[in-house]
Amino acid sequence: MVFCQGKCLILEVDGQHHAEAGQAIRDYASDRVLLRSGVPTVCFTAQDYFKRPQTVVSELLSILMPNVLVTA
Repeated sequence: MVFCQGKCLILEVDGQHHAEAGQAIRDYASDRVLLRSGVPTVCFTAQDYFKRPQTVVSELLSILMPNVLVTA
């Protein structure tokens, strides 16, 4: 969970196990539960997270603070 200026979202980093049978169904179900509670999920691949962490952070902040210019 990430909190910023009164907003909250889930940062999900998807590794290889997300390609396993049934995992997408479980992920979608948990995303809907969280969204009903007002907490959206933002997903990145593990490759994005480890190879381009600044880009992940910049994009995440741009979602949390859309009126603030954030650069990687």
